[in-house]
Amino acid sequence: MYRKKRFLVCYDVSINKIRTKIQKKLTAYGIRIQYSNYLCEFFPKELSETRKFCENILGKKDTLIWIPMSDSLLEKIYFQGKIEVFEEKPKANIF
Repeated sequence: MYRKKRFLVCYDVSINKIRTKIQKKLTAYGIRIQYSNYLCEFFPKELSETRKFCENILGKKDTLIWIPMSDSLLEKIYFQGKIEVFEEKPKANIF
């Protein structure tokens, strides 16, 4: 059995239609923690499919960053200021 892996996914996408598609895709696997930052959990196949999906729709100047997040790294995250989880509901239990 495969274990889910967590990622902090950050993006800079200039075209609204493409950005919306990426937001919907990431929302299916996690929570939006800032406007262009998601904390997601993926099984290996889901990760591969999601990366391929994004690769196929990204523009030449767009960027996605996939940062692996272990349990120990999550525990070390230090937040300052007002932290809100946006209205989207995750499929997975991230925390």
